[in-house]
Amino acid sequence: MTDTRPQTEQPPWERLAATLEPWLVEVPAGAAAAEEAAGDELARIFDELGFVLVRGALREAEVDELDAELVRLHTALMRGELDPRHGAAELEPPGEVLVDGLPFRNYVVYVTQASALVDRMIRGSLIGSLAPRLLGGDSFFYDYDRHGVMYLDARGASLYKGLVWHPDFESTPNMPIWPAVAFTVNLDDTSPENGFLRMLPGSHRTPPANRPERYRKVPGEVAVYCQRGDLLFHHSHLWHAASRPSNDEAIRRHVRGKWCSGAPIEAGAWDGRFDNSATRASGR
Repeated sequence: MTDTRPQTEQPPWERLAATLEPWLVEVPAGAAAAEEAAGDELARIFDELGFVLVRGALREAEVDELDAELVRLHTALMRGELDPRHGAAELEPPGEVLVDGLPFRNYVVYVTQASALVDRMIRGSLIGSLAPRLLGGDSFFYDYDRHGVMYLDARGASLYKGLVWHPDFESTPNMPIWPAVAFTVNLDDTSPENGFLRMLPGSHRTPPANRPERYRKVPGEVAVYCQRGDLLFHHSHLWHAASRPSNDEAIRRHVRGKWCSGAPIEAGAWDGRFDNSATRASGR
């Protein structure tokens, strides 16, 4: 059967996607230009849904530079060449697996303290201006305690198991720092193959009546697919889950951290208590 549509006509699935992803906003590159073009819209979406996905704010060269630096830190940690403080055994799945001949670690923590480049790129990008704006009022960059800004390499060849339904604040509910906005810089496209986020829109304001079980379907949930370089912002009280990669070849990496609007605490004030129930329920 011959396709007689005009070649300029948009396929129906693309038209549908535009209406089914109200959380996605494309912006011009650069912090000032992006915020001027879409700052109010981004804040509105975040307030309503509890998350917003921003595309285009980082230039390709910036993403490449950030990626290379984080891979360098990750490799150095696995080789024992980085301060052990940048590892987080409490976050790692039990057991050990070798990848490219090295004992694999999924996480590198406090990466802004390990790299001036990472610190500069986060503070100087749209992240550094938009994250505080989404919270409203006074806020602070919480990169100095409780793992700070962390890099995750959740490749299928590792022991990473995903993360069941949870809101972020539950891991340390005793801390006065909440609420917060978490930012994620995606270094790989996400998909069912390499893992992706499931979000429950609006649950930062109205949590589910019953706690969602593990990875089970929740009425109203949405799948959030990201592209390399996308910035994802989500509220600390938003319910979300992350799936694991479906095969050993799949790789999903990102760097994430948070701005907080609660009461600041001094460096070293975190007592090390970390509720790992969501992690344990994930099978790791």
